[in-house]
Amino acid sequence: PGVGFRGASVPNLADPGGARRAAAPTAGLGPGSTPASGGPRMRQRERLRTLLGAPIVDLAQLRQACWGGVPMDMRPMCWQLLLGLLPPDSAKWATTAGARRRKYWDLLQRYERAERSEGTEEEAVLARQIAIDIPRTATDLPFFSQGRVRRSLTRLLYLRAVMHPLSGYVQGFNDIATPFLATFLSRLMHGPMKEWDVAAVPEDRLLEAESDCFWCFCRFLEHVEDYYTPEQPGIRRGIDQLESLVRRIDVGLHEHLEAEGVEYLHFSFRWFNCLVVRELPFQLVLRLWDTFMAEGAAVRSFLLYVCLSLLLRWRGELRGMELQDAILFLQKLPTQVWDEGDLEVLLSTAFMWQSVFDETIKGGARSQAPGAPYPLA
Repeated sequence: PGVGFRGASVPNLADPGGARRAAAPTAGLGPGSTPASGGPRMRQRERLRTLLGAPIVDLAQLRQACWGGVPMDMRPMCWQLLLGLLPPDSAKWATTAGARRRKYWDLLQRYERAERSEGTEEEAVLARQIAIDIPRTATDLPFFSQGRVRRSLTRLLYLRAVMHPLSGYVQGFNDIATPFLATFLSRLMHGPMKEWDVAAVPEDRLLEAESDCFWCFCRFLEHVEDYYTPEQPGIRRGIDQLESLVRRIDVGLHEHLEAEGVEYLHFSFRWFNCLVVRELPFQLVLRLWDTFMAEGAAVRSFLLYVCLSLLLRWRGELRGMELQDAILFLQKLPTQVWDEGDLEVLLSTAFMWQSVFDETIKGGARSQAPGAPYPLA
């Protein structure tokens, strides 16, 4: 029982992440993947099954395991645990998820009032701003052009903005929300992502996924909140740190960029602002974000070294480019041909630079990456 929302029934509150389904040995490894009989992929799956099947999840072990990648069907549960939205005690998952979904259900009434033009003028401006960005979101992925997916994205962006007035809505949030939407809607889909269609999904199931996406999106942004407050001080600090690191590591590249008039702000602002979502193929973004979730509050530090590694990856090419060519190159990196091996190299390189330079790492405490690389499907 409960109030309806545009004809929907109350969402199922007893299945917070599909963890029991994810733990099934026949569960898929990801969109369009084929289960393997052994190897690192299955070992990773078995390790995660064991961790998620324990009465009390060992979060330190889960964080270490997820750093190396998570199968798509296990992502919803793993990400919620890593973000602290579900407690380690599995007996409390259903009640915790139920309370959170009921709260989102109540928030949706506020969105519905705005739709009826019953909100404030500021909320009307916010709604128009979001409406402009929605069609620009992940235009190379037909899934995000579907009407019901766009509606879910619109609602969660609007509600996040009104609940966090200091940052409100910032262009780029629409991109940052896409990994969460894909992850939680994947529970309702079959086959490769290019074939996903939400048309037949019941409204209550769609709202469950939307709710979980919303809360994870909000919690994750807390780690980088000052990226999006007025003047965006966190991003500006990150760009300054990136420039300082390049100067220390490759002074020749730094001097060439400086001589050509290439400012780091010109290309890396988007990298930080959109958390590199727009710089990689989407399936690699999902894998990258497994590591981001595992990093937790330290994600801003690791993101810096991911950006550093992206830039240094093409240092040879950049040294031979003049201003315009360098800017165009850096704004559209040739990563669309990348596969999981390229991403694992990027992650390993980022980890190496972080271990060398990050002042928060004392005495080589992190001598190896927290988790072994997990091959993508």
